[in-house]
Amino acid sequence: MALVVKSVVGEKAKKAGVRVSADFYDEIDKKIEWMLGEAVKRCKANKRQTLYPSDL
Repeated sequence: MALVVKSVVGEKAKKAGVRVSADFYDEIDKKIEWMLGEAVKRCKANKRQTLYPSDL
């Protein structure tokens, strides 16, 4: 499942003057998936059911 909007990432990259390879999107999705997993672990460790920015 894609977690990022490719058009938004592509637009930001274009504004920065760079291009985005096709496999970049897979890697950024993996990184976000990992970050989300770590945030969920921290949230649960603190006996909460709501993710907060501090969980990142």
